[in-house]
Amino acid sequence: MVRILQVIFAVVLLHGSARGSLQIEFDYTYDTANFFSAEHSDRRITLERAAELFESRILDDFAAINPAGGDTWTLSFPHPSTGEIVFLQDLSLPKSTIRIFVGARDLPGNVLGYSEFNYSWSAATSGFFNMFSARTSTTNFDSLGGSISFDTNTPFYFDEDPSTLEPFFGQNDFYSLAVHEIGHLLGISASVSAFHAATKSGEFVGAAASTFFGGPVPLAPDLTHVKQGTVSHGQESAMMLANQGVRRTFSELDFAILQDIGYEIKLPEPVFRLLVPVPQPDGKLVLSWTGGGGPFQIQSRASMLAPWMNLGTSTSDRNSIVDATAAHAFFRVVDLGRHP
Repeated sequence: MVRILQVIFAVVLLHGSARGSLQIEFDYTYDTANFFSAEHSDRRITLERAAELFESRILDDFAAINPAGGDTWTLSFPHPSTGEIVFLQDLSLPKSTIRIFVGARDLPGNVLGYSEFNYSWSAATSGFFNMFSARTSTTNFDSLGGSISFDTNTPFYFDEDPSTLEPFFGQNDFYSLAVHEIGHLLGISASVSAFHAATKSGEFVGAAASTFFGGPVPLAPDLTHVKQGTVSHGQESAMMLANQGVRRTFSELDFAILQDIGYEIKLPEPVFRLLVPVPQPDGKLVLSWTGGGGPFQIQSRASMLAPWMNLGTSTSDRNSIVDATAAHAFFRVVDLGRHP
C-alpha cells in the first residue's frame, strides 16, 4: 500500500501559558549559512517563542512514528540554505512531535520566508497505513513538520520577549514571520486536503472560523493566505501577506481555522481587567479600555465580597455606558477570546 502527498507552501509575507500536547522541534542541521549560529542566539530564541505559542494551544496527541520492516516513509523538503531537495527516509518522530528544519538563503524578489514539505509512505501493516491516512484526510491534518527558509537580505527585528512590543520602523518582525510560516506547516494551505475541503468560492467556510468571524473567511487569490485587511474581534490575521513594520501574532480566527482542519485547540484563558468609570452629567457611567482581542464582557459587583455578575451581553466594542447604581460599585471587563 503506497500513498504520496505533496504539499507546497509558496511565497509568504511580502514586504509592504501552559503547554498543550504539541512539541515543535527546530533542527538546525541545514543552517549551513549560519543564520542561527551561536552568535545569533536571539534568532533562535525568537523562533522558539513562536513555537511556544502553538505548543500552548494545540492539544492533539499524535502517535509516535517509528518505521520498521516494510513500514517506511520519506520526508522531503528544500534545503533551507541552498534550495536543493533533501530526502530523509524513515525519520523517527516522538509522540506529539513535529520537526522543522530551518535555515536562510537569498530568496527571490520580496519573499521573506518559504516553507514546504512533501512526504510519501509505504505500509506493510494496516496500523501504519491507517495512521498516515488519518493524518491527511479531508477532515483532519496532523503536521509532520518540514522546512522553513528565511531571507538573508531582509532587515528583521528579533524580539526575545514578544509579550512586549517596541518600535521597529523599517524592519520586518521575525516573530510574526515565524508564526506565519509555522501556520502554513500546520496546514493553512490550499495544498492540504482538510483546508481545501473547507474552501468554497474563494472563502474558508469551516464551521469554527465562520462562527467566530460571523461568516465565511475571505481568502487571498492563492487560497493559501487570508485576504489582506481581515480583522476579527480587533485582531488582524497572522496569515495575511504584508507584514513590514507591524507585529501579528496568531489570532483567534487563525486558531479557529486550525480547529476546522482537525486540530484540538485549547481556548484562551479569560483576561480580567478592572475598570475605573467616568461619571457623566446624566447619571451614566462611561467604561472604556484598550487592547485585547474580544469579544468582551462587562461585569460588576456591589461590594468587594460580592460575586461578579455579567452586565448586559458581550460586545466587540471597547467602551460601554451603564447606569450609576449601588449594584455597580466595581467594574471589570473580561476578554473572552473564543470563550462562549
